[in-house]
Amino acid sequence: MRCRACNVELSDYEATLKDTQSDGYFDLCLECLTATRQAVFDSELKGDYNVTKEFQSSTEEPEE
Repeated sequence: MRCRACNVELSDYEATLKDTQSDGYFDLCLECLTATRQAVFDSELKGDYNVTKEFQSSTEEPEE
């Protein structure tokens, strides 16, 4: 399996990392996962983006 961001081959450990909220696999190497989490953290500090709010709104059922 390869990292979805940089295409490096994932270690056995990296290939089994799961998101606790969605129960899905990250499919990212530790370097890319760290960079992604840092970018989200920095963005939330600036008030530009709320990943929890965005995640929740993307998983809600559309209204009819």
